[in-house]
Amino acid sequence: MDEKVTARLSRYQDLTRLSDTHEVFLVQEQSSRKLYVRKLLSVYDLRVYDFLIRTPLYGLPRIYEAKETEDGLSVIEEYIAGKSLSEILAEKGRMSQGEALHIFRQLLRILRGLHEQMPPIIHRDIKPSNILLSSDGFIKLIDLNAAKFASSAGSRDTVLIGTEGYAAPEQYGFSPSSTRTDIYALGVLLNVMLTGRLPSEETVTGPLRPVIIRCTAISSQDRYGSVQELEKAIDMVDTGTAPGGSAVSLIQKKQRPWTRFLPPGMRGLVPWKILLSGIGYICFFLMGFNMKVKEGSIWLNRIFFMLSGICIILISGNYLGILDKLGITKIKNRWGRLVLIILLDFLAFIGLIWLMSAFE
Repeated sequence: MDEKVTARLSRYQDLTRLSDTHEVFLVQEQSSRKLYVRKLLSVYDLRVYDFLIRTPLYGLPRIYEAKETEDGLSVIEEYIAGKSLSEILAEKGRMSQGEALHIFRQLLRILRGLHEQMPPIIHRDIKPSNILLSSDGFIKLIDLNAAKFASSAGSRDTVLIGTEGYAAPEQYGFSPSSTRTDIYALGVLLNVMLTGRLPSEETVTGPLRPVIIRCTAISSQDRYGSVQELEKAIDMVDTGTAPGGSAVSLIQKKQRPWTRFLPPGMRGLVPWKILLSGIGYICFFLMGFNMKVKEGSIWLNRIFFMLSGICIILISGNYLGILDKLGITKIKNRWGRLVLIILLDFLAFIGLIWLMSAFE
């Protein structure tokens, strides 16, 4: 049997290396001239690959061959043309809720197929670089070397397999991996799609925030129990029926064309935010209206004081997406973004001072 597999593997000719850090190659089958991917894995669960050869699952690359060698596991799998989600996010910075949930729902369907096996298969390395948007517009979940069958004995993970930031606490040896391990990574992924950052750096605001917080709970028992349960929560948010966020979600969907013109603090139509920002704006204008000056036109000084304050508020609040258009929100380093925003505010202030001096 091994000789037959070895003979089949010899029919694939290496064309080019696809990864700088891993043994991944684009290969061509000599008789059919079709393209495939060959991987040499040092970490793997052979049972998962044997199962997937016999039982192809939706949204996963088709596995054709898997043979253990002295160097590891040699795998031949389907070649999928397309862009990784990490490449897409590098270009866009972040996604709209609609774009993110379109991808997320496809991913939930793929994970449902893995988790419904007996015993369940856990992917354990869900991250943007392992998600491909294929040329036919569908999502593919790749890199199954970290995948394993859930253990009924409940043994702890002894070696970290996964990616820092996306790996659940139990992957560091605190408790056994389970399907809820993938739920954790899904929550991190959704947050990254919406904000461009890990939840530890910035958690998304709005109705999806409670969903992400529950997905990324430290204790696996506090997370959603299944991808079906997570999908129901997503559907409730998307239709505006989620507890505590339904009214706001529906209002945003109906009135979005004009709410974008509201000042910062009011665009989300959240009552308490509207109240607090309204009080802040009133206090600011009262301060400007009652400002005293020792020289120059008092009204000109008051007007330019209020204009400079308004400019700083609108710039800092990303009014009409000005920071998006300048590419500032795509900068991943939060201190770098802050410095550029402050610099932009300063330039606006200096410009208005210069304009005021010209009027005087």
